[in-house]
Amino acid sequence: AFKATTVPVGEDQLPMIEQTREIVRSFNHIYGEALVEPDGLLPNNKACLRLPGIDGKAKMSKSLNNCIYLSDPEDEVKKKIMSMFDRGVTVLFVSHSLEQVQRLCDKAVILDSGRLVAHGPVEKVARIYKNMTG
Repeated sequence: AFKATTVPVGEDQLPMIEQTREIVRSFNHIYGEALVEPDGLLPNNKACLRLPGIDGKAKMSKSLNNCIYLSDPEDEVKKKIMSMFDRGVTVLFVSHSLEQVQRLCDKAVILDSGRLVAHGPVEKVARIYKNMTG
């Protein structure tokens, strides 16, 4: 339906992408080239390969009910994120929008290869990040 050629996934989702590719190949063999065979796209940052659940478990999982869903309203996302701080879970924001991060939290950190580079109010950390990245 969407003809996606690349699908961003975590490492634990790669088997599902491969299964999808096999189904697409079988379908196209029978019915002609109708479906696109997608590739999985892993994040470059190793910390993002598996996102921890909001309860600190090894990974986010619907079956463990420890996920933040794209369909969650903003107030529910904020509630779930704040509960992570209470449990001592490391929270990782990957965002292109400083405004989104500012709505969800008031503090941020920059880590480089596990080394703390900056921490403090979002605005301060954003300035440091901007200077680092040009």
